Amino acid sequence: MKKKMIALLAGALMTLAASNAMAAFGNAELVRVVYNHLGTVEVATDLGNIDAIIAGGAVAADTFKLSSITGATSTADLYVSYFASNYTGSATTNKAYMNADAAPAMGSYTNFNTGVSNAVNNYYNYLSTTNAGATTVTGQTSYANSFTTQLAKGGVAYGSMNSSLYNSTGGEQNLATLLSTGGKSTIYSFTNFGRNPVTGTSALALTTNFDTVTGIGSTSIAPAATPTPIPAAAYLLGSGLLGLVGIRRKQK
Repeated sequence: MKKKMIALLAGALMTLAASNAMAAFGNAELVRVVYNHLGTVEVATDLGNIDAIIAGGAVAADTFKLSSITGATSTADLYVSYFASNYTGSATTNKAYMNADAAPAMGSYTNFNTGVSNAVNNYYNYLSTTNAGATTVTGQTSYANSFTTQLAKGGVAYGSMNSSLYNSTGGEQNLATLLSTGGKSTIYSFTNFGRNPVTGTSALALTTNFDTVTGIGSTSIAPAATPTPIPAAAYLLGSGLLGLVGIRRKQK
């Protein structure tokens, strides 16, 4: 009986591990990619389900290292991109997500979704399953289905940033430039039905963090703006009570 229970437990753990491996870099997962145009590798991290993150959930705690990106000696050599694709079919309502300095002109929404869901994510999922379900994987930039080829600025794929995905005011974000302004990235959401795209709207704010001593970077939810506290006297003044208090003190 004991041996049977152990066998059943082992089988359950194997099934769970397999399902987790399949889940990494799947549909609707927010992915961070760090790369160098002059290097040969790109490091991708599955940060979790995009809908859950937007609803208030935390991003995964996985980090990236400057030393793991070939050809990069400083943050000025690196670019960081975030993307997600919630694609369910050509005859349904779909969503895509991408970071940018300004709302991109999604002129090729279908190509973006196809490139992400059928190419880039499948590539990363393959790398994940061959590495025990890892949520951070290292891919080759020269590979046909890499992010650098399919979506990065200068990529050869039709849906890349330098063609129909981004407008002149948007584009991939250099890590050094991003850090100089606090590391905050705006994730834009695009919704379409079939092949009819709509204008992107702001969906989420993330912060890319980087420790210059250790050379390790991470991502966190951008902090919400802290409201400026209003002195109690301002409330009294607005209500007219401050004047009454002053009169009472004068009478004393």
